[in-house]
Amino acid sequence: MAMEVRRQRKLITVPDENKKTGEIMNKLNIKNTNEIKRSVLGDIASNRINPPTVSLSNSSIYKSKLPVLKAGYSKAKLNVIKPKPVPSKENKTIVEVKKVKASNINSIIDKTKNLKLEIEIKSNIPVNIEDIDKEDHRNPFLVAAYAKDIYDYLKYLEKTHPIKEDYLKTKEVTPKTRAILIDWLVDVQQEYHLLQETLHIAVGILDSYLQNAHKVNRSHLQLIGMTALFLACKYEETTIPAVEDLVYVSASTFKESDLFHMEREMFRTIGFDISRPISLSFLRRYSKAAYARSDQHTYAKYFLELSLIEYSLCHVYPSLIASAALYLALFVTSNNNKIDGTLWTKTLEYYSGYKFDDFKFVLKTLAKIVINAKSSKLTAIIQKYSSQKFFKVSLNTCLYSERMEYLANSK
Repeated sequence: MAMEVRRQRKLITVPDENKKTGEIMNKLNIKNTNEIKRSVLGDIASNRINPPTVSLSNSSIYKSKLPVLKAGYSKAKLNVIKPKPVPSKENKTIVEVKKVKASNINSIIDKTKNLKLEIEIKSNIPVNIEDIDKEDHRNPFLVAAYAKDIYDYLKYLEKTHPIKEDYLKTKEVTPKTRAILIDWLVDVQQEYHLLQETLHIAVGILDSYLQNAHKVNRSHLQLIGMTALFLACKYEETTIPAVEDLVYVSASTFKESDLFHMEREMFRTIGFDISRPISLSFLRRYSKAAYARSDQHTYAKYFLELSLIEYSLCHVYPSLIASAALYLALFVTSNNNKIDGTLWTKTLEYYSGYKFDDFKFVLKTLAKIVINAKSSKLTAIIQKYSSQKFFKVSLNTCLYSERMEYLANSK
């Protein structure tokens, strides 16, 4: 009798559980698919494996900031609703402590108003140069007192971690396959909502590895690019994509064990050193010195990402490329048709350490890259900056005007 009751319970509960699971999957809009969202490096990876997998492109998952589904995790866990915290005396105490801490921080900032250090910093800046950190001197968390020393050190690092000119000359990898790989990495960065810095760091790691590796197999280039991005995520991101997701987005052209093996190999090859600065860090400083608008800063970021694909600019210092990108952004958003450096003020010269003639050759190269990008087959960056988030700068006609043609062909 007891056995029959238990059997009846099983017959009742199993359909209910399946029904609940079906409702959860319908709410999350999860379905099995064999489609790969992105054609993956057709010129590089010839072995294509398209295993059935769970689609991770559902927008509701990204909006709710839920963790990426991993093997062994139940989807039902994603639908757990946490109860609202009941207000208690303990919560009020926590709020009071936070208020005390905030008041303490404000008192620290107020006390620094009369520090002599602020006067000493101002005295080191020439009279005809604007102090772009004057509003930050009273904020100890922005360390305005060390800002100049920090950027001087970054310029020192870019000289001690150089990328040689034409370093692929003796390698099996070509500049074209390198460009295809970076274009694909831009798509991956967008797919997983990674930081801009992560992309720049990944390209720096990629160039450093390709330069120092004794032998690079062309068929492993996609694995190398993904490993460089994986290392950059560990260095820059708060949370990193799951390894199985990186394998999935690569169309399973390599295994998880291959990624871990390449990670160790790459880290040893570059000497466990990924401290080479990126051009984006210098751009923020220079945009502050130029009092650049948001759209001007976005134009400059667009030019910097286009320069990542350009093999001929690999050896140029990041600070120099940042200077050229900012000048080009100021040029396309102004009515000045003269290419004589009038847009590069004394303040910009002081904080960047470059005069207009120092980056003039890079400026012409950038202008040509921007003009040619319209007809290029590598469209990931153009599509990225065609969104409203980036002011649709890649679609602006000013980038393909006669002024830009004149700048690209100027002597």
